[in-house]
Amino acid sequence: MKRNPAIWLIPILAVFIVAAVLIAHFGGRLRNDHTDTETDTGSVSVSDADGDTSDAESSAETETETETEPVSETETDSDTETVTSWIDGLPDMPDYADNTLGIKGGYTPDSSLTDVLTDAIAVFDRPVSFFAVDLESGTSLSYNANEKRGAASMIKAAYVYYVCRQIDAGNASLDEKLTYTAADTVYGDNVIGKAGLGKEYTLYQVIYYTIVSSDNEGYYMLLRRFGRTDYDEMISSLGCTSAFVSGTRWPDVTALDMAKIWQEIYDYKDETATGKMLYDLFSEVEYMNFIEIALGVPVANKAGWNSKYFSDSGIVESESSTYILVVLSEGSYFNSVKSQFYDIIRAVDALMNDAAEK
Repeated sequence: MKRNPAIWLIPILAVFIVAAVLIAHFGGRLRNDHTDTETDTGSVSVSDADGDTSDAESSAETETETETEPVSETETDSDTETVTSWIDGLPDMPDYADNTLGIKGGYTPDSSLTDVLTDAIAVFDRPVSFFAVDLESGTSLSYNANEKRGAASMIKAAYVYYVCRQIDAGNASLDEKLTYTAADTVYGDNVIGKAGLGKEYTLYQVIYYTIVSSDNEGYYMLLRRFGRTDYDEMISSLGCTSAFVSGTRWPDVTALDMAKIWQEIYDYKDETATGKMLYDLFSEVEYMNFIEIALGVPVANKAGWNSKYFSDSGIVESESSTYILVVLSEGSYFNSVKSQFYDIIRAVDALMNDAAEK
């Protein structure tokens, strides 16, 4: 009996159909996984010595936007409107996009000092920017000072300054109790995290650990308590174009904007007891005192570091000058030649002291 050839085609066609469906399904998953890997790379958390993180957020708060648009400037209390002469003169400064070493304030340095600095920058061989300004004369030194780089834990200085202003405005008290919750957990390996969920702290204790121990959990507790919108409005009122936290808890900053914030912190220490308390805490910082290590002089500072950035900022009480210094860098501090970073800081310090003496 002759078999109909069409009968043999039915199972063969079935096999091809099943195979096509499987290829389409798994092929699509492979493509999606690859895409997700590329887009999520910048939001992977990285922990180091103090538990500092890169731009890490929850799934509902991702880091696809690397820059936060500045909040439109609104009317604020007079306690956030300090304007200094050196800030007023900033539009006359050089074009940082051209990597210009900018010197402002009537100071003409010896070429030997500028040569040391430019050589140190060349040897460092990675993106770097800085801004320094003498708090008495207004003489400033800048390099790429309008370029945005990751702030990491440096942003805690700005945010805690805002919190202290809220205390002075009567919106909070240093004795107020805050409870550590799962929502505040970054890695749980800082002081507050190690103590466990549900533990209560006074607002002063949370501020202390956030600054002195660079506690990420403390920073998240403050963000949960005080929010982001009003902080961003304060930062905008200072004329900053970076350091906003509405889009991310770990924003990019410019050296120039961090200098403006440190000017506020420095002035604030003489205005209220809360301001003095805050400044004293910056003088007690336990971790990554890059500037202080490089110079061997007292520095009120807050650094930031993770696998992608390492930076420092604060008030330097140097040999002949008291000045603001902000140094931002890219790359892992732990894999870098530390002495090269310190050489840049020392070269800037030599110029600032020379300017003060002339």
